[in-house]
Amino acid sequence: MLIPLLLFQEGGRILTLGEFFRHRRLEKGLSLRKLAKLSGVYFSTLSRIERGRNKHPELRTVAAIIQVLDIPHEDVMIFYKK
Repeated sequence: MLIPLLLFQEGGRILTLGEFFRHRRLEKGLSLRKLAKLSGVYFSTLSRIERGRNKHPELRTVAAIIQVLDIPHEDVMIFYKK
């Protein structure tokens, strides 16, 4: 199921996966270090994802992040569609 792209827009610009995660993390009041601790994903990996240095992280990494951020998996699969 594809979600409306408006969910990923900010100021008329479509967000990257990392920007989407950062936005959601900040909404939940989590620091990057806290997200790393809760998800089991290295701080450096999370930082690279949020900064766009890793645009297509492994699905198991994404699964750990979205579990903590309470994001339905359908909401991130759009980033993996070809």
